[in-house]
Amino acid sequence: MTEYVKFSFRPFEDDTVVSSLSDFLSRVDLQYDFEGFEHVIPVIAKEVAVGLKFPHENSIVHRDLKPANILLSNDHYIHTHGDEFEFMWKNSPSVCKIADYGPQDATLEQLKAVDSRAFGMILFALANPSMGYPYQKELEQETSLNPMKNPKENMQEILRRQQQPKCSKSYEVQHATVWNDILFVHQEFTDFDINRRKRSMEDALAKLENNSPSLCVNIHLPSWNKGLLSGINGDDDDGGEEHDDYDDDDDDDDGDNSSKLVKPKEKDHKYFKSPLFVKHIQEKVDKIKSAINAQSISHEE
Repeated sequence: MTEYVKFSFRPFEDDTVVSSLSDFLSRVDLQYDFEGFEHVIPVIAKEVAVGLKFPHENSIVHRDLKPANILLSNDHYIHTHGDEFEFMWKNSPSVCKIADYGPQDATLEQLKAVDSRAFGMILFALANPSMGYPYQKELEQETSLNPMKNPKENMQEILRRQQQPKCSKSYEVQHATVWNDILFVHQEFTDFDINRRKRSMEDALAKLENNSPSLCVNIHLPSWNKGLLSGINGDDDDGGEEHDDYDDDDDDDDGDNSSKLVKPKEKDHKYFKSPLFVKHIQEKVDKIKSAINAQSISHEE
C-alpha cells in the first residue's frame, strides 16, 4: 500500500494540505507569492536529483517524471516549535519522494536520457511556479498562429525550432539570485545539442550544492505570520509592524521624496539585502564602469 505523503501549511495558519509538487507550487504561488518560501525551491531541486541518482546508478529509470509524480512532505517537523522548528524550516523544509514509475519500453540509455531531460523541465517548473507548465507561453502563441493544428503538432513545431521555454517575469529577482543555479542546470539538462546536454545527476548535484538554504538569506516565516512563533526570526514583538529598511538615514525629511529609493513590493523586499543580489548588481555596475572608462579613453585618444 502506498504511503500517504503530504505537505501541511498548518504552521502558517493555513489548513491546506497538498501532496504533489504541482499542487505545492500552485498553492504557494497563488496564496503567498513565494514570500518566505524561496529557500524551499533549491532544496526540492537537490532532493529530486538525489531521488533520480540512486535508481539510475542501479539501472532503474522513471520514464514519467513530472511535478504531479513528485510527492512532498513536512511531517518531520510539523509538530515542532520554537528553535527546533526554525532550524528545520531553514535547513530541511521539505522531503521529496518520486512516485508512479512509467513503463520501461526502450533501452536503458534512452530512458535515462528521457529522465534527464524531464528533470531539466522539473527545474524550469520549480523556478517558474506561476506557469502551469514549460513552454506555456510558446504553445499559447503557436496555437493562436495555427489554431487548426492540435497542441501536439504545435509543440512539435516549437521543438523543431529548438526553442527553450521563456521564464515568467513574476520571479525575475529570484531568477537573478537564489534560483539562478536552478535555471543554469535546467539549461544544461535540456540543451538541444545532445553532445553538450548533461545527463548525470552527479553533474546536477555538483552545481545545485552551491545553492544551499544558508545562501537564501533572511529565511523566515512569511511576514504576515511573524507573530505565530514568538522570536522565530529574532524579531522584537512590535505588534507585527514592518520595519522600513529603506529610509534609515539621519537626514530630516523635508517632504521631497523625488530622490528617495522607492520601496519594492513586499515579497521582493529581502532580496535587496541579500549578498547574492548585491553581488549580482555590483557585477553589473562594474561592467558599466568599465564600458564608460573604455569609452573615455577612446575619446581622449
